[in-house]
Amino acid sequence: MLGDAHVVTTKEAPLVSEFYEGRQFVGMDLHRRRSVLVRMGESGEHLETVRILNDRDSLAEVMSRAGESPEVVLEATYGWYWAVDALAELGATVHLAHPLGVKAFTYRRVKNDQRDAFDLADLLRMGRLPGIVKLFENACGAVDVYGLSGER
Repeated sequence: MLGDAHVVTTKEAPLVSEFYEGRQFVGMDLHRRRSVLVRMGESGEHLETVRILNDRDSLAEVMSRAGESPEVVLEATYGWYWAVDALAELGATVHLAHPLGVKAFTYRRVKNDQRDAFDLADLLRMGRLPGIVKLFENACGAVDVYGLSGER
């Protein structure tokens, strides 16, 4: 039973089995009530596109198919805190993309949530995500935010 999550059909590429065992990258296009997640394999193969209601259970259900320690990226826009907390609890390595850093999205011909999530995952996979921030939990349990250079 998929609950509040459902697979969005796409015409881009055939989906690979949910039992993919390699390293996975997840792009999350986060909105106030719903979000779109795209799972991608190491070589860029499209594994799944899912639209969920924004709650921890729906997110956990999708992330359960993303293997151990997936790399997840989402834009640091309104309301990202709950998603980062939930993803960290699920064992994901979470990256925040600065909204202005992915400004090139506005120049694309096709603009939709699925494409945004796919492009975020793809940029992270290739190591080309501008304005990336990686979140680390410090010894006290609080979250510290570092840029790639490690500076605060």
